[in-house]
Amino acid sequence: MTAEQPKTFDVLRQFRELLDRYAYTHDNVTKIMMTESYNSDYDDVKKYYGNSTAPISTFPFNFFWITQGNLATNASQWATIINNWYNLAMPTGGWAQANFVLGNHDQHRIASRLTPEHTDIMNVLQLMLKGTAVVYFGDEIGLQDSMLRRDQGVDPVGLNSTSGQFLAASRDPERAPMPWNNTENGGFTNNSRPWLPLATGYWDVNADAQKLSNVSHLQVFKSLTQLRKSYAMDRRSVAVEALGNSLVVYRELNDNPTIIALVNLANLQQTVDLTQSRPTLPPTLQILVKTVSYQVVETNTNSTSSVVNSSNIVLPPLSGLVLKTF
Repeated sequence: MTAEQPKTFDVLRQFRELLDRYAYTHDNVTKIMMTESYNSDYDDVKKYYGNSTAPISTFPFNFFWITQGNLATNASQWATIINNWYNLAMPTGGWAQANFVLGNHDQHRIASRLTPEHTDIMNVLQLMLKGTAVVYFGDEIGLQDSMLRRDQGVDPVGLNSTSGQFLAASRDPERAPMPWNNTENGGFTNNSRPWLPLATGYWDVNADAQKLSNVSHLQVFKSLTQLRKSYAMDRRSVAVEALGNSLVVYRELNDNPTIIALVNLANLQQTVDLTQSRPTLPPTLQILVKTVSYQVVETNTNSTSSVVNSSNIVLPPLSGLVLKTF
């Protein structure tokens, strides 16, 4: 095994030096180097960053959202998972880049690993935190795993599994093609058969359908990415805390409005008073982004609003908001 061996880091550092040297001598474009380790020891993970004078990874993938977060994880535990990366996995000095991974080709999709309703609130957290959001294709539209038979599989891990364990062992469900539209094979291929069956319901859950809808996971995702660009999120400080069953992310920059991401991780409605922990907040906050779950309740109750009361924010189950001070 080469994982975490001292010589491994020496080799990785040489890789980084090669990339930096190439960028300096050829195109002056910074090259990104990402490393992968599922090690649960923060001190070992930190080694992949190197140090400020001899860096290794731009960042090692932060898989703790996958390995430690599940349906039973409450707001306080999520806050710990997030803050542990900032405080334990990253070198000090402000030079290292954080990152957050919600899914990849080896893990069941968010909408299947958690629930489809978690799609927006997890994307809100990932995209409003300080650091790089590593997004697996399809997670921006709430795509679920594909259901397939063993004879349709291609992943050796699944095919070599024991009887009855194929779907649990196979990585094929999360590797199914991206559904672009509601045509045959989701517009992914003109062949009669794609390399893996598409997820059930692709005729409803596809990129085109969500682009055309005013209320969709894709529209929420696009709003979040635009917000990241508009409010200099890379330069803002970050603070993450739990208030009951809700999780709050504060993003602040001197002489600029405070951005607040607020998500309800519970299956019950929550009323949140942000002034409990931030008494200096103004009484009213502007809404920048609403999750689909929040918008659906607004529509059903005919109570659409562009502002909330800082001390009395009502969040439907598994919903979220991104807010701004005036």
